[in-house]
Amino acid sequence: MKRSSFLKSSLLAASLSAGSSFATTPIVADIEPTLTLPRGSIREMSGWIEVQNPNRVELWASARSFSSPLGYSVEVSSEPVLVKGGDRARITLRLSVTGDGLYHVAIPVNLLGADGSLVSRVEGTIDLEVRDGTYLVDKYENLFVRPVDQQLDEDDNEVFVFRAAPPRTDIPLSRDYALERWEIDDLSIITDGAVYESTPGSEGDEVQSPTLPLPPPRDSTLPRHVDPEDVKYTQSAVDERIQRALETGGKGVRQNGVKPTGLVSGMKGQGSFNYTGMDGLLHPAWGWRVYAYIDLGFISVSIAKTNVKANGSWSVNLPALPSGYPVHFAYEPRNIYFTLKNSAGSYYSFSSGAQHSTATNKTLNEYTQAAYLSNSDLVGLGEVHRDGMEFWESLKTKGEGIDPVPSKSISLHYPNTTEDCGRKDGKLWSCASTDGHIWIIPAHASGNVIKHELAHQLQYKFWDGKTPDDSSGTHKITDCYTTGLALSEGFADFMLVWSNLDRTQNGNTPWNVERPDLAGACTTKNLNELWVAGNFWDFYDSVTDGKDTIYYVHTGIVPKMYLNNGKHNSMSEYLSIFKSKASSNHQTIVSDIFTQNHQ
Repeated sequence: MKRSSFLKSSLLAASLSAGSSFATTPIVADIEPTLTLPRGSIREMSGWIEVQNPNRVELWASARSFSSPLGYSVEVSSEPVLVKGGDRARITLRLSVTGDGLYHVAIPVNLLGADGSLVSRVEGTIDLEVRDGTYLVDKYENLFVRPVDQQLDEDDNEVFVFRAAPPRTDIPLSRDYALERWEIDDLSIITDGAVYESTPGSEGDEVQSPTLPLPPPRDSTLPRHVDPEDVKYTQSAVDERIQRALETGGKGVRQNGVKPTGLVSGMKGQGSFNYTGMDGLLHPAWGWRVYAYIDLGFISVSIAKTNVKANGSWSVNLPALPSGYPVHFAYEPRNIYFTLKNSAGSYYSFSSGAQHSTATNKTLNEYTQAAYLSNSDLVGLGEVHRDGMEFWESLKTKGEGIDPVPSKSISLHYPNTTEDCGRKDGKLWSCASTDGHIWIIPAHASGNVIKHELAHQLQYKFWDGKTPDDSSGTHKITDCYTTGLALSEGFADFMLVWSNLDRTQNGNTPWNVERPDLAGACTTKNLNELWVAGNFWDFYDSVTDGKDTIYYVHTGIVPKMYLNNGKHNSMSEYLSIFKSKASSNHQTIVSDIFTQNHQ
């Protein structure tokens, strides 16, 4: 890598290409925590949470007081506040902090129906810096996007470099370390054909009692998606790039002016990479990319890559290298499925800064390193990447082999600092575009919103970039729009809940797809996304409610029926498709479920 200018990112931003369109995160309510004064003493940090209800129906907003392990506490009124449709209301707020530092304060708010049932859970954030007993409210990007360096990689891509360091010993470990996860090598197995595997058995593919799903493929001999970067890391390709760099940039000399005297070989790198989360816990950086670089003094050349395992560990064999040059390692939140970038398209890289001397058969040990993403750099980035990995894994497991990997890694822009996603009020929002981009705002980092947007990208892949007619634009989750928007957004709403919850659970978070009526969702046939999501959900979950007395055996068949039948413009067009996967004695029940969900 080489040094770059900070001017580029301030002038350029990833945006829609011609012919592409937005699919946006549904607007349930806007939550804006506000302090009375933007600057003041930490002894007087009071204000309010403003809840704006854009829907036609009234909701009740409820928050709770809590203390965060990240050093801040929130005190709020415990009484729910009525927010009429199209109106706004305030919840009183008092904030306290433990000392100097940066704070990304995330405040969850529950939205309730008239009977007190949960409609949705949303979050508002406020960012501030505290010094010498004085706080200053500022923008997220001003506080948490402060790279220690900015460079250009070998392909002239801009890279924001942040510092990694050993994690403090007092940071508790998250339960993620105990989970059995699929590794990148398993997830990368090509299973594109699995989406068409939904043929019912002799008794139909739906039952009234539980059974096991199809086993997903994890055969180590199966072909995998090719990473376009793989060609850069053969021995010959590394040799060529090092030689070219030496000849063109450094005239074949080391940093101390001595020419390389030979080769070192048989080396490997190893270590553990983690991140601090918004929950104050240490998490393994599952699925992050690890790069090894040889430092030639004037430029660094990448020589090998691997991925962090589910427990945070990693290891990589290094190619033969010219002697005398140190090696360093860098960690990036990217993989063949999605790549995190800023709004301008710059990559993120974390490094301890350690330079390792080389010798034949030497192990270069990074030991344990961490990205401090809880209250220092890019707060929420760890959660966004982890949620994306979980969605990928859920598609391969309960999705029974659904393969989301596109021909090019999806550009996932976090934090979104430029794109309003078509909102008429100009507020920054979260959305996906048909040309392979996703934008996520910091307030959506911990709410699994990335899964909703990745579901849109899943549709784009299997529908060859097509979308239902008139399905683009901003939308409120309880209102009626076009049949196309209700279908596309309802599928994405469903996939988020499907990924998060077992079929035996109540589908009520982050929005209630089990009971859209509690949110006062519009009931005009085929025109509301929450009812569409509920229709998908009723064929997946095993909870009996009303006419919903059956479900499909295979946990992946519901999304597969949406993905493998090409473009459609209304949920009603799927009635015959859903019936085709049901036995003859359940045809009426399938129709009843559609009717119950206003489809």
